[in-house]
Amino acid sequence: ETTQIGNDRTEQVGHDEVINIGHNRTETVGQDEVITINRDQQRSIGRNRITKIEKDEILNINNQQQTTIHADYTIETGNDYTIEVSGSAEWTAGELIEHQAEIFHSEGYEEVVIESQAGKVIINGEGITLIGHVTIEGSLAYESGSPEAVNPFETNINETSRLDLIDIPLS
Repeated sequence: ETTQIGNDRTEQVGHDEVINIGHNRTETVGQDEVITINRDQQRSIGRNRITKIEKDEILNINNQQQTTIHADYTIETGNDYTIEVSGSAEWTAGELIEHQAEIFHSEGYEEVVIESQAGKVIINGEGITLIGHVTIEGSLAYESGSPEAVNPFETNINETSRLDLIDIPLS
C-alpha cells in the first residue's frame, strides 16, 4: 500500500493505537519534529542504539537521572569539560582512579585530605600535617620563620659592651 498526501495531514485516535511492523521502518522528517508525551515514555531496544547529532544536545531533567552500564563507559571531549555539583560529589572505584594532566590543580576551601591505610596528608589553615611513616628521597630544603621578618640587633655593637651594663656616673 502506498499513500501520498499533497499537503497537510491530521490524524486523531480516540483511545489507544498499536502499530506492528514485520521488518524495518524508516521515517524521514524534512525539517523539525515535536513530540509531546504527557506522562511516561518507555523504549526497549533489542540490540544497539546509535544517535548522531550534528549540533547541540540539551537535556533538562527536573528530578533524578540514573545510568547503569554493565561494561565500559567512555567520554571523549574535543574541548573543555566542566562538572558543577551543588551538594556533595563522590567517586568510587574498585581498583584505581587515575588523573593525568600537564598541570593538576585540586583545591579545598577549608581542608584537603589525602588518605590511605598507611597514613594521610592534611592541608588546612594550620599548615601541612603528615601522619604515618614519612620517607623522603632526594634533597630536602628546610626554611623556618617568616621571610619578611626583621632580624633583631646584635647585643654587641662594634665589639663593645652594651651601655646598660657599664656604670657611668650621671651628673
